[in-house]
Amino acid sequence: MSGNTKQKNLNQGYTVYLGKVAVMIALMFGVGFLPVFGQMTELGMKVLGVFIGLLFGWSCIGVVLPCFVGFIALSLSGIATPSALTTGCFGSEVVILLVAMYAIIDVMNQSGVNDFLVNWLLSRKILQGRPWLFSFIIILACYVSGVIIGGFAAMLLIWSIIYKIAEITGMKAFDPYPTCLIIGTTLAGAMSAVVFPFLGTALFLCSAFSAMSGFSIDYAQFMGFVVPGALFTFAAYILVMRFIFRIDVSAIKNADINTLVNEDKLHTNLRQKLVLVLFVILMVMMLLPSILPAESLLCVVLNSISNTGKVLLLYAVMSVIRIEGKPLIDVGKALKNSVAWEMVIMVGFISQLATFISSDACGIKGSLAEAISPLALGHGTVFFTIMVLFLCMAVTNFMNNGPVAIIMMSVAVSMSGTVGANLMAICAGCILFSQLAYATPIASPFSAMLFSNKDWIRPKDVYLYGGISTCILIPLCILFTVLWGSVIF
Repeated sequence: MSGNTKQKNLNQGYTVYLGKVAVMIALMFGVGFLPVFGQMTELGMKVLGVFIGLLFGWSCIGVVLPCFVGFIALSLSGIATPSALTTGCFGSEVVILLVAMYAIIDVMNQSGVNDFLVNWLLSRKILQGRPWLFSFIIILACYVSGVIIGGFAAMLLIWSIIYKIAEITGMKAFDPYPTCLIIGTTLAGAMSAVVFPFLGTALFLCSAFSAMSGFSIDYAQFMGFVVPGALFTFAAYILVMRFIFRIDVSAIKNADINTLVNEDKLHTNLRQKLVLVLFVILMVMMLLPSILPAESLLCVVLNSISNTGKVLLLYAVMSVIRIEGKPLIDVGKALKNSVAWEMVIMVGFISQLATFISSDACGIKGSLAEAISPLALGHGTVFFTIMVLFLCMAVTNFMNNGPVAIIMMSVAVSMSGTVGANLMAICAGCILFSQLAYATPIASPFSAMLFSNKDWIRPKDVYLYGGISTCILIPLCILFTVLWGSVIF
């Protein structure tokens, strides 16, 4: 290729890029001038424009530039001051914990703990020659870890293990298998947030349901629904990977286990043992407040320092402990080497944007509820149940999942008596399956993490695999809710 031709192609590529930027800016600043509809306000139209522009920008341009332009657009919209936006985006517990966990994951990588975990997993006899069972266990591991340490931390941990597995088996970034497995662990991380009805997201949604309906949630019944529901969803996703996407797993199935497993890495040294033990202690500290009586001294102390404080406490302990003259962690070095700032920026920005989209001042939530309510009348119990669950799972991919679940539960509460539907089953289904939110960046903070993982995931692949799998999983999850919900509730 001649120099002139190469320069011409570069110029054309840059022209296309500028065109995409222009479209994004036009959406962010132009939609706000369109006429309002439903319960939408002028402020809501401006926020909607930013949302649409961000979806376009994240898909066609990148992560950072759309976030920065969106920040300016939101500041000019009047919904919040730049100072409040900065605090909302980057001062939240979620963002701080995400950054703090990166250093812990880096230490686990550098010390060889993740190598040990991967080799230990690959050496299990029951998984040898069973790639789909292996894949299910990886997703399940993220779910169980998420219950203990939180979905974000669990995703970072399991993703690092997936990267190691890909490296060992000769797979590369953007290959279908690691891509789909990372998407599956995102689903697991999200669903891990609604296991305990007395903790976190599940507590928030269950409390909202109780306030709306006047009914209290039976913890045993709720967990008897959401845990089997999550396992059913993971199994269905694996079947989609196998029979719909036809993902090639020959690298794992046909690999000689002796070549995959490094026997030396099945043995841990003192540094690795200490890192692993301290990580387990961190998980226990994160789990204890949900088990201990709220008034117990230990529970009060652990709650007062928050999950971020627990990670910082681990930093302090690991900094003091020295092996061969070196601390278990060099916090500055670990943060410098490990933090994926694009992911942090995107997660923080989406968390704040989701708050605006769900606010009454914008009218987006009210317009959605106004459009849904007439559809629910006059079609019978089965149709009502299917409609509420379908809209919950579909809309949650285009609006923050928590508010969507609340909107659909409010519809169910107000109309279930009229149509004779199983209110408890519908609302439990909304709480669990509103977490089926990974097909777009705005769907949930977990999907924001997924889309910002630019080193291993391409947005077009998430839209493809995430979109198709969501379309297949929605009717299956509705069927599960109708059948198992009628048994449990």
